[in-house]
Amino acid sequence: MKTQHFQNQIAYAEPLNLAEKEMHHLVEKLESGLTRFMACPQVEDRILTFLSHANGPTASGIASALGINPQEAAQHVSALNRSNLVWSQSSHGVDAGWRLSLEGKHYVRQHH
Repeated sequence: MKTQHFQNQIAYAEPLNLAEKEMHHLVEKLESGLTRFMACPQVEDRILTFLSHANGPTASGIASALGINPQEAAQHVSALNRSNLVWSQSSHGVDAGWRLSLEGKHYVRQHH
């Protein structure tokens, strides 16, 4: 009975280890591609850091908080969205509220 239980634990552990390795590889791949996607890494890094403490601000809210041009903020947030570091939640007639994606949260944890 103990042997079967031990074999079952191994059978479950192997896929988990594989999934963890795949996730780690994906994060490394995203991080290596991040420098290519970031048009202005300093501003986009500030946006990611701000979003880690904010509750779904709009692009204009981000611009106001960081003291940058609203169009510039919208462009940077759009670039971060294409890099899968942020996502938006919008409703009819309301500007999109931006939040960190899982990849964005991981980036902030690793770089701050």
